[in-house]
Amino acid sequence: MTSIIERFDSVGAFAEHVRAIPPGRYRTSNRPQNWAGELLADALEHILTGYQAGTNRARELFDQLTDAMPETARPSWDLSVAGQFPCVPAYLAGVPDCMYRRDSRKTDSAPLRVFASIGVSGGITAADAERRGAAVLALCMKLEAVRPVELYLYSDMGGSGYACTPIVRVQTQPLDLASASYAMANIATLRRICFRFVDYHTNNLWQGGWAWDLDPSHSVARDATRAAVGATADDLVIPAMYVDDPCVTTPVEWINRQLNRYAPVA
Repeated sequence: MTSIIERFDSVGAFAEHVRAIPPGRYRTSNRPQNWAGELLADALEHILTGYQAGTNRARELFDQLTDAMPETARPSWDLSVAGQFPCVPAYLAGVPDCMYRRDSRKTDSAPLRVFASIGVSGGITAADAERRGAAVLALCMKLEAVRPVELYLYSDMGGSGYACTPIVRVQTQPLDLASASYAMANIATLRRICFRFVDYHTNNLWQGGWAWDLDPSHSVARDATRAAVGATADDLVIPAMYVDDPCVTTPVEWINRQLNRYAPVA
């Protein structure tokens, strides 16, 4: 089977694409509701508007994570009328702003692109998927303190020799936590919306496997996924989730490792 890699500029565009799929006997509809989160029609509505109960839980998790982490703004030295030490050339030129003052600001570096898989193994609970999504969003908010961030969700579904992967840009500037937390953290985004996408595009032949029929942590799968989503060596790619994922088990430590790599504090 030929790989299907489709890109969507927004969560709304992805939702409309799935909503427009014609009626049929898709396996998506047979997924148990307590495993898939909620019905497809509700998922397509809530991914646009947010789901208040889920948003509240994600916000609580998000606040716990961000409160536990250090500030990430990088310090800089700006000219001011008062400061720690003088700028001699400015002083000799009679410029009023002749003192250096320590300040913090965002850098002008190129945007960091974050590609985060929302794929999870079958035994992962909705609660763990929610915690993982909150950790990814918390990381993006911390990174945005020092550089622009572009966030993309993807789901690495497929089988032997192929991938069926939607790549969806998530609005982060500004972040709409209600819709972003649903898209990234609610299990129904994967098990209803993405599964409907892959069932349709594979003519209902998908057997529930990972892209290329490989564990996402396999080196071949990692390289193939980076190529499929269009990630460069400078981009952060967060792979699919298994049990004991550090995003869930030690989220603050995981976030800090990413911060040290992509936004070290001066």
